[in-house]
Amino acid sequence: VNFMRLNSGGLAIFYCQKNSKGGDCRVMMRTSTDEGRTFADPKQLSPAGKYTGLTNGRCIRLSTGRILLEAWEGGDSYCCISDDDGQTWRDGGRIKPEGGPCYEPACIELKDGRVLMLMRTYSGYVLKAYSEDHGASWGPGIKVLELKLPNTSSALCVKRIPSTGDLLLLRCSAGPQEPFRWRTPFVSILSKDEGETWTNERVLMGAPDNDYGYPSITFVENVALIAYHQRDGLHPSLTSRLHRRQRIHRLARFADHENHRSWLLRRVQHRDESVRHGPGGAGSEDAGNRHARGQHVRLHGRGDMACFRHS
Repeated sequence: VNFMRLNSGGLAIFYCQKNSKGGDCRVMMRTSTDEGRTFADPKQLSPAGKYTGLTNGRCIRLSTGRILLEAWEGGDSYCCISDDDGQTWRDGGRIKPEGGPCYEPACIELKDGRVLMLMRTYSGYVLKAYSEDHGASWGPGIKVLELKLPNTSSALCVKRIPSTGDLLLLRCSAGPQEPFRWRTPFVSILSKDEGETWTNERVLMGAPDNDYGYPSITFVENVALIAYHQRDGLHPSLTSRLHRRQRIHRLARFADHENHRSWLLRRVQHRDESVRHGPGGAGSEDAGNRHARGQHVRLHGRGDMACFRHS
């Protein structure tokens, strides 16, 4: 599911509608004029009879006003394009890598006006491509050797940090082959040169027996709200019953706005108390939480919300 604020003031929601188990998945759009209380009838953006996919944390508006909705079908990546605020749509050109399929693209507009697309692959690395015509066509796919992927691959999310202009990328970078093909650790990494190089990789969550994926980022001032799934209740005999839970993390570069900073610090102090004195006690953090203390300092972390301070 992806949301976008339209120029009209309304909301657009983009999602996939599965009409069969594996052969018919359609990209759909609905709009709301009352802040999501009700939605208009759906509009179909991809053809019937094909499996076309979206991933959460997608859909961007370029400086030209064009909307790009990242999609994939048949091992190709492309964008659905609208130049009239979502009234009409057309498909852009496709990326068809020679080395194998690509999926779940994530786009970001660069400062020079080009659009960078990063893609999930099973080659062991993230794939990138550039568009010089605002997503209508794409150059060749190029492996990004700094951005390794696990053998099960990993969904990506890329956003620009408002306060610094750096690119922030989330993904899983590794994972064991046996006994289960978990995607772990869940990491962030920065680019200070518009995606040419990537540095300062940090572990957000890294329990060796957990599985992380499908991240999305929403910035509120200088705080990044990061949603992702992880698997809970792990036990070898219960693997068929594992479920996914969306958890929200706050990756905090404390905002300059004093009221926002005070609110966040109060939340941190409250959650610190619950960690120290709650049912799990001081030793209740799992291996992933302890691992995350490296460069991201764990401030609190029981339950469905956690907080990290960027050191």
